[in-house]
Amino acid sequence: MGVDNLTNEQKYDIIQDEKVYMVCPHCNKKMFRVDKTSEYKKIYLWCKNCKKEIEFNKESHEPM
Repeated sequence: MGVDNLTNEQKYDIIQDEKVYMVCPHCNKKMFRVDKTSEYKKIYLWCKNCKKEIEFNKESHEPM
């Protein structure tokens, strides 16, 4: 079954299943979306909500 045979809703569900949100561990604000299969190390972001710098590691941070 190819992707061409799927309806738009089914394609949207597949896209939603492949990506997850990374959230701030302090205030639970959604920071960014990442593909489940992607690999990353030490991403530093500034949370605008709680005004803290957060380090995201693949091993130490669970996505939402």
